[in-house]
Amino acid sequence: MRDHLPAVPALAEKLVGVQQSLGEAGASLLVARRGPTVEGFCVLVPQGPVLEVRYLATDPTAWGAGVGRALLESVLTRARTEAFERCELWVIADNARAVALYERLGWTATERVEERGSAGRPERLFMHRFA
Repeated sequence: MRDHLPAVPALAEKLVGVQQSLGEAGASLLVARRGPTVEGFCVLVPQGPVLEVRYLATDPTAWGAGVGRALLESVLTRARTEAFERCELWVIADNARAVALYERLGWTATERVEERGSAGRPERLFMHRFA
C-alpha cells in the first residue's frame, strides 16, 4: 500500500528477500504484536559497525498506533546496547509518512538515493548515528 503499486506484490515474492536477509550472519527478526495479532516487523542485519534495518513494515490497519515507532525504538536500543556506530535503512524517497517518523526519531536523510527493490522508485538512505 505504501508503495502505491498497481497491485500488492505476492507474499512469495517478498518472502524470498526476507528469508535471504534472515540467513545472513547475525540477522534477527523483531515482531510487534498486540495480543495474538502481528502488527509489524523488521529484519535487522549487522554489517560491521552498522545495524541495518530491512523490511520494516506495519499492518496498514495499525498505522498511527505507534507500531513503527516501537519497532524503531527497539532497534535503537539494541544498537546502543551492542555498541553499533550507527543504524541505516532505505526508504522510498516520497514516502512522507515514513520519512516524518524517521526524522522525529532522530534519523537523518543522506544524499544517497538509488532505485532499489520491486517498487522501481528512488529510495533514500537514512542514518541514525550514536555519539
